[in-house]
Amino acid sequence: MILLNTTFAVDQTAERDFINWIKQEYIPELRANESFSDILFTKIVMPPSSEVQTPSYALHFKAPSEEVASNWIETCGARIFSSINSRHKDKVLPFITVLEIL
Repeated sequence: MILLNTTFAVDQTAERDFINWIKQEYIPELRANESFSDILFTKIVMPPSSEVQTPSYALHFKAPSEEVASNWIETCGARIFSSINSRHKDKVLPFITVLEIL
């Protein structure tokens, strides 16, 4: 089982629109793909003493294999990142981490 984690650093001016987009468009698309399970959208909580106070979010979901995860990254993931870029320009910085569940 593979865990895909996408972390997003979001400019405060785009935060509300970004959250709505994730909840109304991205997550429903993931749910429509029967290969994925355990979809979880989280806000990364930084300690008050941290120098970095940029709002950050993480979206986690499970894929049954590395092949399914890689295929998603190359097709849907690339399209979604393109959509984020065209919608938010430089106000949302996403990156994907692929983790193997032991």
